[in-house]
Amino acid sequence: MTAMTPPRRAAVAGESRRRRIADAFSRAASGYDGAAQLQQAVADDLLARLPQSASRRALVDIGCGTGYLVSRLVERHGGPAIGLDIAPGMLDQARRRHAGRSIHWVTGCAESLPLTAGSVDLVVSSLAVQWCDSLEDFLREAARVVAPGGWLGFTTLCEGTLAELQWAWQRVDGAVHVNEFLAESRLVETLRAPAGDRPR
Repeated sequence: MTAMTPPRRAAVAGESRRRRIADAFSRAASGYDGAAQLQQAVADDLLARLPQSASRRALVDIGCGTGYLVSRLVERHGGPAIGLDIAPGMLDQARRRHAGRSIHWVTGCAESLPLTAGSVDLVVSSLAVQWCDSLEDFLREAARVVAPGGWLGFTTLCEGTLAELQWAWQRVDGAVHVNEFLAESRLVETLRAPAGDRPR
């Protein structure tokens, strides 16, 4: 038997966690939009805050799910777009819902984007970053793929979100059923840190 080093063990655990997340979202994909009112409202708020500039080489929506936000961006800006998600089932739904639009659907991970450096002018992600193992890796990858002068806009959840649900599950079985969210102070600190100073 070969012993794994701690970094290798962490990588394997991260891959296993990503696979479980992808499988869970794929299973939920067919009914997802019927229960996604909050997700759509948050995406609409993000859309309203993004620059209105009409000239874009390309844009990418990371964690696009069934394609709600990326399809709205294509309506507004035209041009090529990429909808990227870790869950193949979500992308299958997105392809069906938005057939005929100039959106290229890609299976991929936010922390290791399968995109060329400097290849997009706009990177968006709405309520997906909280599923990442590392906010820093997401930010590093977003900075790598966005072209000079481009934009990154994202939304996420912070500590305290779903606290009532977490409390209720603790009373039921004591197990963790709710994702652990980053403290808002840590999010702000990470965003303020120069890219080179962000911990790996």
